Amino acid sequence: MTTRRTSASSNLPPSKRARSSSSTASSSASVVASLITPPRSALPSSSSSSSSSPLTLDVHKLRGPGGTVNSMNDTENGWKHYRKRIKAVRCDGEMGELIPAPSESSTYFNVYGNELFASLRKTEQEFAPYLPFHKTLTESMMAILTDWLVELTTEYGLSGTTLHHAVRLVDEYLRLSGKKGLVMPRSDLQLLGCSCMLIASKLHEIHPPSPDDFEYISDHTYTRGRIIQFELEVCSVLSFRLSGVTCVEWGEYFCRVSGGSRFKGGSDRERLLVRYLTELCLLDLGTRAKPSLTTAGCVYLARRMEGREGWSKDLANHTGYKKEELRDIVMKIAAIRERAEGSALKAVWQKYRVRKYGEVSLRVGVLEEDLGF
Repeated sequence: MTTRRTSASSNLPPSKRARSSSSTASSSASVVASLITPPRSALPSSSSSSSSSPLTLDVHKLRGPGGTVNSMNDTENGWKHYRKRIKAVRCDGEMGELIPAPSESSTYFNVYGNELFASLRKTEQEFAPYLPFHKTLTESMMAILTDWLVELTTEYGLSGTTLHHAVRLVDEYLRLSGKKGLVMPRSDLQLLGCSCMLIASKLHEIHPPSPDDFEYISDHTYTRGRIIQFELEVCSVLSFRLSGVTCVEWGEYFCRVSGGSRFKGGSDRERLLVRYLTELCLLDLGTRAKPSLTTAGCVYLARRMEGREGWSKDLANHTGYKKEELRDIVMKIAAIRERAEGSALKAVWQKYRVRKYGEVSLRVGVLEEDLGF
């Protein structure tokens, strides 16, 4: 599984510029060797991952609102107009996502919090194992694919919401296609990841990568037409029901209840810890239970890492989970966090070790006897 790394990305807004990583080429090469065995012609040459590789996106052009291509000057004017339209919305530089301004955010959750919670509960689907339907796939392969998707979102500055949604689409496609008796070839697993990331990007990004970008990212293993065709296949199998609840939605809600949101005077670091832990959980099928349960476990562990009481009455009331119900999932998450630095799949750990994300992956964990169970 190969990622062609960009040396610049000035066609994207400043908050969405891709970050280059010196470890991208080596980590991508290991993904190719471990996940799939593509045709010899599809394997990258030694020069394909060099620092002089061409840009994945055209630095001189940017797709406009109507699907047209505008010059960079027109694009800059468009961004000035856009910023005026969202003056009540603040850009969270740490997370790279647009979030409501403090006053409006607090009001929104105070007025609509209960309705939001009920809606999330109603639409949440419990994770259903699908590997028994796909004999050629293993948990290790799924972890490798997810690690590559994390690397992809980091390189292109895509949001955590896009990442979680893409992984959810992968899971849902494999579950439904398995029930229908459709066989998922091992060689098409990366194609599935590209297609699901393309769909998620269209739903959540202002400037999503195009099919051409994903063709380039895969080192032309899959053509533009093949990616579009598989995108339609995913939509068809899912009956175009592409929305869904992930840990991101639950995390935003639970962190506000926990007091870990900046809007309630809590710790930004706790919020970042929850984001870090939920992304780590994407690498392990064993923690992909109900997103609300996984997120509650991440909030519990983040609070303990911050030296706070693990669970409170408010959290128990708002989440619907008692402290005793979280024991197993918290233990799993704590073990995953402990192994993250030494793991071969460390895209999440590397992402959150930088100052932009509070260096939360470098935080010291909590001993099992100190978890409070």
